[in-house]
Amino acid sequence: MKVFVLFIRMKELRRYIRLILEASQIEKLRVFDFDDTLAVSDGEVLVQHADGTSSLLTPAEFNSYKPEPGDEFDFSQFEDVRNPRSVVEVTQILVKILNAELKNPGNRKIAILTSRANKATASIRQFLDELLGGSSNIEIATLGSSDPADKRDWIDQQIQRHGFQDVRFFDDSEGNVAAVLELKSKYPDIKIRAQNIKYAESY
Repeated sequence: MKVFVLFIRMKELRRYIRLILEASQIEKLRVFDFDDTLAVSDGEVLVQHADGTSSLLTPAEFNSYKPEPGDEFDFSQFEDVRNPRSVVEVTQILVKILNAELKNPGNRKIAILTSRANKATASIRQFLDELLGGSSNIEIATLGSSDPADKRDWIDQQIQRHGFQDVRFFDDSEGNVAAVLELKSKYPDIKIRAQNIKYAESY
């Protein structure tokens, strides 16, 4: 009899633990690009051409730039964030998502996904802290790459790791948006939205 009661209690305990895990499952992923999406800054990419000339490209110009043979790129101006200004229309979306998370905590993962390298993490965090009064629940993922496939693959890995059912992505690059939308065919049962942001052009 004692064994039977213990079995019932263990069964209830396992059910209770399962319910807790199900209730705490993160269902939504919200991902923001940084440059020319969430903020504009004064950093530029220096391009050294094979003929000895050089060019300076803003992040938006670099997104659409087609490299020429012999091009060499200098991203040193992006090791920190120079004179950042928030893109109000997009930061308002971020604040709405953060407020929704406060009302229903644990339901969303919020991330900044940038092509900048890891050295920029501290200055991006500082910008977010000053903008939001604290940003500890926002992950900053630095890729050190401008290849759209890398942003797609990062989101793919997040889906596989956490089982997200609702993904929303904001980026000023049409190439990055198109790459992320490729995941819709891989995950037809997951809601995946990718929004091309153009507000920064007026800042």
